[in-house]
Amino acid sequence: MISLTEQDLQRFHNKYEPVTESGCWIWTAATFHFGHGVFKLKGKTVKAHRVSYEIHVGEIPDGMCVLHKCDVPECVNPKHLFVGTKTDNAKDRDNKGRTTKGEQCHLSKLSKQQVAEIRTLTYFSAKEIAKLYNVSAANIRTIRRKVTWK
Repeated sequence: MISLTEQDLQRFHNKYEPVTESGCWIWTAATFHFGHGVFKLKGKTVKAHRVSYEIHVGEIPDGMCVLHKCDVPECVNPKHLFVGTKTDNAKDRDNKGRTTKGEQCHLSKLSKQQVAEIRTLTYFSAKEIAKLYNVSAANIRTIRRKVTWK
């Protein structure tokens, strides 16, 4: 459990704005790349929604995540937060349609068009196609079996 001084609490509560329509408390200070609020505490950078949960609800069990019911990363309203495992977090992300797929994935080397082309090249080996597209043969096999790029 984090311990906060009165000064820390005051600083925290000055860094969000309640939104009447949604009930969200939107973090107005610095944020991480994916939108979660950043809060400096005893020289460490911590996620603001986790601090809010601990202030208003209680301790976060080791290894657990704090998830958003509202799906707004900047929200620190404890009524919108709940604890779950990393698996729960991934399922929540998938259920809310936030999973990056295909070309949108920053690690993707191929486009939709290239995948469609690969699937038409039935007379070539996975190794030959992999050389053409600068990817692994294993990648080509999973594309062909529709394990990836469904």
